[in-house]
Amino acid sequence: MNQILDHSGPKKKKAPSNSNNIYSIVKVFAVMMIIFGVSLVASGSYTFANNNKIKNGMNAVAPEERPVITAVEIEGTSQVKISVTHTKVIEKVAYRWDDLESTTQKAKNNQTEMTIDNIGIPTGDHVLTVEVWEVANEGGNKYTQEFNFSCENGNDVIDPVIDIIIQGTTVEISAEDETALQYVTYRIGDGEEETLYPSDDNPTRVATTFETELTETTDIVVTAVDTSNNESRMTRRLVFYEKPKISFSASADFSQIIVDVSCPTPLTKLDIVLNGEQRTVNIPNNATSHREVVQVTKQGRNDIKVTAYTMIEGEENSETAEGYVNYGG
Repeated sequence: MNQILDHSGPKKKKAPSNSNNIYSIVKVFAVMMIIFGVSLVASGSYTFANNNKIKNGMNAVAPEERPVITAVEIEGTSQVKISVTHTKVIEKVAYRWDDLESTTQKAKNNQTEMTIDNIGIPTGDHVLTVEVWEVANEGGNKYTQEFNFSCENGNDVIDPVIDIIIQGTTVEISAEDETALQYVTYRIGDGEEETLYPSDDNPTRVATTFETELTETTDIVVTAVDTSNNESRMTRRLVFYEKPKISFSASADFSQIIVDVSCPTPLTKLDIVLNGEQRTVNIPNNATSHREVVQVTKQGRNDIKVTAYTMIEGEENSETAEGYVNYGG
């Protein structure tokens, strides 16, 4: 039998390749780098967030400490009780119904708590506004809170309304109330107090008019009290008033009318009406006397009317006089 003999000797085994080992090493290194990178990113994010938190904490403003304000109706009384509690010292507390005038109560002895009782509730639906002030060295802040109340059988909390009108030496006083007035008083300077009472036909209004003869500036004080003892007071200044003096004369030929005006208080202007035609003469420099020459405009009778104005403590008053001249016949 023929045989083919291999004379190359025994076969050698191939050495294992290093490529697989290198790939594994690279893969592991890559994974480690990814993990390390993620760790760095996470660490940086935490540091950034933490720094921002610290920064925001440093810039944060402490929350404002507001007072606790309550207003409750006392059962069966148609009255309100206000209570205020604060962590700081209170200077004062004020309250008002709707748009009426406020009532203020000042704190004492470094109070941080205040109570105001017996506040009558008006009949109907109303808003009670409460205002609280801190003392200046505690911040001096003002806090406001509103409360709604509804009462069928409420209280009269509205003050009377007073009006004083002064025209020259004439004074008109009036007082009105939404329910009924009890009385009205007035006093001029150091004089005696006069008292007025409403009539049965109109209990909500009192009015009077009178003349004054003053020799010096003084005050008139009017007080009005309603049947619920709500009180209003008003003061007005009354000034010494003397009417301007106006006199007429004519030129030698009666072609001109000479107007002389004098007054203890400054004159401001003259209104001159000649035969129905009016013109105004302004008097400068707070003069207390003035002469105006008026030319007549027609033959026969020329009628003239002069109104002189004077200023008394910012209030203008006036006096009027009339005359005539016959020109040329």
